[in-house]
Amino acid sequence: MRSAYYLALPLLALGGCVNAPPITNPAPPGLTVRVEKGNQAEAEARARQYCSQYGKRASLDKTNRGADETLLTYSCN
Repeated sequence: MRSAYYLALPLLALGGCVNAPPITNPAPPGLTVRVEKGNQAEAEARARQYCSQYGKRASLDKTNRGADETLLTYSCN
């Protein structure tokens, strides 16, 4: 029973990434997230998730707004 749980865990983790905003520059100690129509909440959640794997917190450094999308650059501190 436990082995089935451990086998399903990676699939559940991947399922949460299906609708996540894409990361365009994942080089530590920061990242750039592309979102449509300025949905900054999704980008912040994605940046927090990314930086937490390094034991750090995400902080917004730069915002580049375009007509259809916004690029948000975060550093992991």
